[in-house]
Amino acid sequence: MVKMSLKENWIEKFKTIFLKLNNKEIEEAKFQKILEDKGKLEFLNDDVVRLNLKIFGFNINIYFNFQTNNLNLNFEDVVGRDEDLDHLLFLYAKILDQRIAGFILNQEENFVNVSMLHGGLVAKAYEKKVVDFIVNEMVDVDKEIIEKMGKIMDGFIVQHSTADWAFELKIVNGFRIRIIYWKGENGIPPNASILYGSEILKTGLPIEDITILTEIFVNRFVACYRKITGKKPRKWESLYS
Repeated sequence: MVKMSLKENWIEKFKTIFLKLNNKEIEEAKFQKILEDKGKLEFLNDDVVRLNLKIFGFNINIYFNFQTNNLNLNFEDVVGRDEDLDHLLFLYAKILDQRIAGFILNQEENFVNVSMLHGGLVAKAYEKKVVDFIVNEMVDVDKEIIEKMGKIMDGFIVQHSTADWAFELKIVNGFRIRIIYWKGENGIPPNASILYGSEILKTGLPIEDITILTEIFVNRFVACYRKITGKKPRKWESLYS
């Protein structure tokens, strides 16, 4: 059996979701709640549905024709990392599938780190790699830059009692991610932390999917910083280096 590519896989997953929506197997109102403000579903006519997604600086439109079974896509990538698209849509479709089968979750006050996720202890070493990438490539970054990045990445600055800044981004219902950043001073090196809204513990999402989606987010976050500031890579081009 020939294994499907990432692109073939996400296309089939989205087709299945659209067909289930059209057949009322998925409640449209629930689906929109899962998307939250990062996506919008619209039936353009009896034959065509459009799904608009705003994720990590991508503005994506997916069109599906029920009569021809054709799925088409157009997108804009302000960040400039088109190579992330297929992997991102593959993971997004997979997470949508899982969230459709679950309950709508309320946003919780607390946040958790990767080691507190189901199976997260095995990803602790990987978290250090992500943090090292952020602090090496984004040195002494001020809030003003992060605010500009928020407009591109569809995220926002949040208050934090000790950090120089904290940036939060929602993906779908049940999945929020936050970067917390401390500048280095008085001989103390800079540091960062990756946290998730604690409601993610109720989603049952595999740690592998969470860490890969985090990787895509951080790569694009740093790429966005470079785009705005004109900075070149200091040590690593990306987490894949």
